[in-house]
Amino acid sequence: MELLEVPQTEWAALISLLEEENFLNEERFASAYVRGKHRHNGWGRAKIRFNLRQKGVPIHYITHALFEELPDSLYLETLQSKLASRLRTLKTKDDVYTQKQKLAHYLSQLGYESELVWSAINGLGLK
Repeated sequence: MELLEVPQTEWAALISLLEEENFLNEERFASAYVRGKHRHNGWGRAKIRFNLRQKGVPIHYITHALFEELPDSLYLETLQSKLASRLRTLKTKDDVYTQKQKLAHYLSQLGYESELVWSAINGLGLK
């Protein structure tokens, strides 16, 4: 495969052309990224937002994509599913406090907001 050698002076014009022809579209990218990372990796909004910001996507595209592609019902359903899955892997010899901490840590690493995480964990009724 041979690489195209384009002079640096022409980069801006080429990028503008690609954007005009809708080959480069940050809004479409943000939506696809949100859908994919949530569906396939189970990531929460915080982790997705952080990663999109790292990629230089403008915040208004990120915010729009997060709430268009991840309705609250789907988001909470995934959080509950991840919580139940992780709970099955915990050792029963751990005390309740330790189990709750492990669950919270796991869900936080996936990028779920702490208030949602603790609400879901407290809803389990672990004693």
